Amino acid sequence: LLAAVVRDRLDPRVHDTEDTARVGAVPVLLDLSSARTADGSGPGLLTDAEPGGQHANEFAHLARARLSGASPVTDTGDDADDRPVPGHVLVVAGTTPGRAGTAAAVNLAAALARTGSPTLLVCADPRTDAAEVLLDLPPGPGLTEVLVDGEDPADLEARPTAVPRLSVLRHG
Repeated sequence: LLAAVVRDRLDPRVHDTEDTARVGAVPVLLDLSSARTADGSGPGLLTDAEPGGQHANEFAHLARARLSGASPVTDTGDDADDRPVPGHVLVVAGTTPGRAGTAAAVNLAAALARTGSPTLLVCADPRTDAAEVLLDLPPGPGLTEVLVDGEDPADLEARPTAVPRLSVLRHG
């Protein structure tokens, strides 16, 4: 028993949310490990009626409130000014292979968009098409074309019909 405890404590790998909190020394704000689809492949696009969706919405409201107070830009109310407005960047990274990190990013972006914030989700994981599947988007060009061919990202954004105010730059 002592050997098992020592082995567990000396293992540097992250296995679950408790390990993530311990190793990262930060709290886990959203755990989607229990949200599984019917085929067991992982979390889908969460709704307000699901506990995971409620947690994502709570986090989105918290993030929006914290970030809106930190914004150096003030709205002048002039609609004629079409210059891009600087925003904030949230990075979501998965700790395991598969679509869990992408599902967390999609659900957080959807929750932020539901709060009324225009939100851009940039899909940078070439190993999964989870964002397109979860948001019912057709395959298309995206981040790869921006980085390799110099395409304008605004021209490549997709807008899922299920989530207004959400734009997606697919991986490509």
